[in-house]
Amino acid sequence: MKRVYITWSNENTRSKYISHYFKLEEVYFGYFRSHKRSLALAAIRYPVLCLHTFFYLLIKMPDVVFSVNLPVFEPFIVWIWATIFRKKFVIDNHSALFERKVNSRFLWLIKPAFKRAALATVTNRKYKEIIESWGGKAEILPPLVIPNTDNFIKKHNLKKQITVISSFDIDEPIKEIISAAEKIKDVDFYFTGSLKNLEKKIITNKPDNVHFTDFIKREEFLSLVNQSICAIVLTKEDNTLLRGAYEAMSLETPLIISDFAILKEAFNKGVIHVDNSVNAIVKAVNKIISEYDTYKIEITKLKSATLVTLEKKVEYIHDEYKI
Repeated sequence: MKRVYITWSNENTRSKYISHYFKLEEVYFGYFRSHKRSLALAAIRYPVLCLHTFFYLLIKMPDVVFSVNLPVFEPFIVWIWATIFRKKFVIDNHSALFERKVNSRFLWLIKPAFKRAALATVTNRKYKEIIESWGGKAEILPPLVIPNTDNFIKKHNLKKQITVISSFDIDEPIKEIISAAEKIKDVDFYFTGSLKNLEKKIITNKPDNVHFTDFIKREEFLSLVNQSICAIVLTKEDNTLLRGAYEAMSLETPLIISDFAILKEAFNKGVIHVDNSVNAIVKAVNKIISEYDTYKIEITKLKSATLVTLEKKVEYIHDEYKI
């Protein structure tokens, strides 16, 4: 059975991890990308990508196609192809489709696709219930454990630093984290993510112990997280299963994450949940530094338990949905 995961980007770590567990071939169409929104570019990019995707599928004729839910035109064209040729497809769901108005206004376009899909993979009960209310089938995937990290973890020595896993998106309390860093001057804070998305005045006025890595290669990113006392991954948006959180967990690095219910349920060991305030972040950092060994043991246990749950879920989906 030929199975592929198509993503309209140069690379996507979620699709990479899902492809590993479901044994999918990764397919990336990453041209015409820009950090800035442009109607002119979109008017060219999306029709071209739709045609490219359709003809790729027409030539390759895979038995099952996984598609990310954003941009919505991707699952839309996969749905059209799958309907014509009676093939199975799966829609893998990012929270931004449901939580942000700029994306949710296009839901009408792909609601019928969810009903026709063999399955939709989601991160929480809320999205599962929404999709089922549209007549679709949905399954919750637990956090994705990065495969093949055991040997990598042993390579690095711990440093007195913290990695702030970020993309400088609108949902991240970046200023609060920087203010917290300013109160803990003997610890270095490394912020990952492309600086194209960050205000220049924040870069200019940063304290000495705050460092911006800009975009770095995957290996460098994993090394940075692995060498850190803990990772900070915060969001202001509910119902978001933070990718950076399960990446840190996979590297057995203790975590400071936001205190939403979905994150408390998914990450319940080796973690401190905070309300995104400066004082809460400072308190959490100091606690993990003083009790590092305990948090390290707990996050390692969480990784092992999550991996077992994930593998059982993948096996269930294979058997139940024949994908």
